[in-house]
Amino acid sequence: MIFKEMIPEPARSRVMESEIRIPGPDNLIECKESLIEGMMNCWYEYIPSSYNGSKKLPLVIEIHGGLLDGRRTAAKTGWHFVAEKEEFIVVYPNSLLFEHWLCDERDILYLERLIYRICEKYAIDTERIYMQGFSNGDVMTQAFAQSKGELLAAAGFISGPSGKEFLKDTSVVLPVIQMRGEKDVLNGGENWEENPYEVRDELNELNRSFWLKANRTCTIPEVYIWGKHNMARYAGCADVIFYEVKDVPHKETVELPQIFWDYCYSRYCRKEKEIVELKPFSEPMCHKVFVLAVGSEKVWRQEGCISMAEESNARVMYIQPQTNSPVHMALESDCNHQRAVYAPITLLDKVFPVEVQISGGGERAEVIWKDGNKLIFGNGMEAVFKNNNLEGMNKPALYYCGIFYIPIEEVLETWFSMRISKLDDVLYCSSNYARLAHGTAEILRKQLGGVRLCQPEK
Repeated sequence: MIFKEMIPEPARSRVMESEIRIPGPDNLIECKESLIEGMMNCWYEYIPSSYNGSKKLPLVIEIHGGLLDGRRTAAKTGWHFVAEKEEFIVVYPNSLLFEHWLCDERDILYLERLIYRICEKYAIDTERIYMQGFSNGDVMTQAFAQSKGELLAAAGFISGPSGKEFLKDTSVVLPVIQMRGEKDVLNGGENWEENPYEVRDELNELNRSFWLKANRTCTIPEVYIWGKHNMARYAGCADVIFYEVKDVPHKETVELPQIFWDYCYSRYCRKEKEIVELKPFSEPMCHKVFVLAVGSEKVWRQEGCISMAEESNARVMYIQPQTNSPVHMALESDCNHQRAVYAPITLLDKVFPVEVQISGGGERAEVIWKDGNKLIFGNGMEAVFKNNNLEGMNKPALYYCGIFYIPIEEVLETWFSMRISKLDDVLYCSSNYARLAHGTAEILRKQLGGVRLCQPEK
């Protein structure tokens, strides 16, 4: 007890403030005018230092979430940094009700009038007006976009997908980017304890499908993962982009404004009610990439999904080694006694510049590079010959039901210098550092027709 009394409370624990702040903006302008009859409305403006009225600038409207307002939202997002660098004006409106948007006709009218008022005050490029919202503001942005989307060149949605009751049929075609934090889950659902992502997955799919239909966009995405950032781009005349951040809860991340600007907003304008692409999509720095899913006979590449083998029964699968020894008690951490993901060895010549040869009735498989380097695997063997040098694996190669299988994670990491990010029975194989997030894994699994055998990682 003496020890406890000697240590002051702050040294043992510290509770962070609930609202994370970043530097600035120092020159935020508070504005109050009546835009809705009988009300005094308030909003905040950030004007880049380069503005002098001689050049029309784009306009970005940032819609705050519930229990927030425009000023506090400006203090905890990085939009003013991007606005200063890219030269656009940012407006942060307060909701009509205290810290909450009803997302009704009056709220829509308020935002519409606010846009017109800003266009009166400043030299605004009316072909380049963008809006995004966080949480309750996400739903507000959805309501505005499907009703008054012809005023916008693109829209962003952050951590608050709308329920079915908020989604109305629309004739608006609009580029959109939807940001979700991987750990932003919702309580409820029949299988909450086994799958806490269930409700959020359904809402994400619902909102994504809404804009895929509205934009008549390709339903096969390009997928890019760099570090914690996961992006699925559904390309078309108006892109639909799903952007997910690994391990992030219900929040608007600091780097989000730059992501939204670079990959969506800066690429589009609206001319005479038609969406016009100003510049092509710039692919994130992702190098050699392919994806596997347990239960699938295909491999995903940016060019599309292709079969791994000629045999129709070839699949990515788990194989559990047998432990027959009555003496040795295997530890759960012992790699030799854990199940592993296996894939047909013919996968390798679909994704690398190598040739695969199987001989001896399935007893031997060779992987040959164009420069003459060679790997030789044997059925049931952990031994591998690399250019006549003996090397080893933790799991054996196996000839099973007419297919030569290899422990794919170990082979890719050891002899092809690939990094594997495995989540929910999906393997994202890349030459760069990448962390697969749950929502992106679900998208890739559906593309491959795979199955999820394990419970989602929480």
